[in-house]
Amino acid sequence: MRQLTKEHARQTELHAENISSTNRPSDLERNYEHFCAYQRLDFTEFLRSSRLTNSKDKWTEEYEDTYVACIIFERSYEAARSLRKAVLSTPLFGEQSEKGKITGVRVNIDKNSPIRESLKVILKETAGDANQYDVSSLVEKTLAAISEQEGKDLFACYDPKILGTEDLKKYVKECCSYTWKLVCQTSAYQIEGNRNLAQGKRFNPLRHQACSGSTPTSHDVYIHAVIWPGLLGPSSSVIRKAEVLLSDRSGS
Repeated sequence: MRQLTKEHARQTELHAENISSTNRPSDLERNYEHFCAYQRLDFTEFLRSSRLTNSKDKWTEEYEDTYVACIIFERSYEAARSLRKAVLSTPLFGEQSEKGKITGVRVNIDKNSPIRESLKVILKETAGDANQYDVSSLVEKTLAAISEQEGKDLFACYDPKILGTEDLKKYVKECCSYTWKLVCQTSAYQIEGNRNLAQGKRFNPLRHQACSGSTPTSHDVYIHAVIWPGLLGPSSSVIRKAEVLLSDRSGS
C-alpha cells in the first residue's frame, strides 16, 4: 500500500506543471494579474460607492479602498493556508449531514508519511476543478477573521451594514477560491503582504513596487502600507512585486 501511494504521488508529479518556469507562466500566475485588474477593481468600486462621506484626504481617495481589498485577500490566504495545514496533518474522514455538518474520525498523519504526500497531490488536483471543492467554510472563516481582527477600524468609513452585503461576500468567495488554489500547489505559492513583509518595513525595489505618487526619494525608505500583496513562487522567487505606499520613516 505504501509503495502504491508513493508511485501515485510520483506519477502525478511527472505530469504536474513546472511553476518555476520563466518561459511559460502558469495559469495561476497569469490569473493573479487578472484578479488585480478585475475582481479587485470591481470590489474597490463597490467600496467607493459604500462610503459614508467623500473625503478630500489623498490616502482615502486613492488608496484606502484598495487597502481594504488587500487586507481581505490576505485574510483569505491565511484561512486557506491554515485549512491546508489541518488537512495534511489531521484529515477528517466521515460523512456530511443534510445541514452540512461533517461527523467522522480525525486521523493524525506523520509529517514524513507517504500518505501526506498523496494528500498534497489530491489537494492540488481537486483545487483546479471548482466542482470538486467547496470554499464556503473558508468564506465563513475569512469573514469571521475580518470582523474579529479588523473590526470597526477597517470599515469605519463605510456603511455599517457592509459586512452583510452580497458584494462583500462575493469578493471574499472569489478571494478564497483563488487563494485555495495558490496554497494547494505542491510547491505552494506565498504572498508578501502587510503582516509578513520579508524585511520589516524597509522598501526593496527587487520585491516592492511603489504606487504612483509614492516614488522613493532616497535609498533608505520605508513602507507605510501594502495595498496589494506580492506573489512569491518556489524558494521565495518574486513573481509579482507587492504594491506599496512609502513613508519617510520606519515607524510611520
